[in-house]
Amino acid sequence: MSFICSSFPNLNSRRRCLNHMSSHVAKAIARYSASALDLATTSCFLLFQDIRLPPIKTQYPEVERLSVGEPAQSASV
Repeated sequence: MSFICSSFPNLNSRRRCLNHMSSHVAKAIARYSASALDLATTSCFLLFQDIRLPPIKTQYPEVERLSVGEPAQSASV
């Protein structure tokens, strides 16, 4: 950071540059910290979800099925 700001000849300009750079660093730290917290919260939330067990009695609808080689009902008359 000081290398970038050392190119400014004026002391006030250098201070402004250093303040600007340090605020950018603080913003980046806060942004990545919040992102890490969001990831940890999401994985924790997904970890403790209750999952319902499948039903014990499953009733399937009656479906007419044709075996291979059998004609359709309308053709068997």
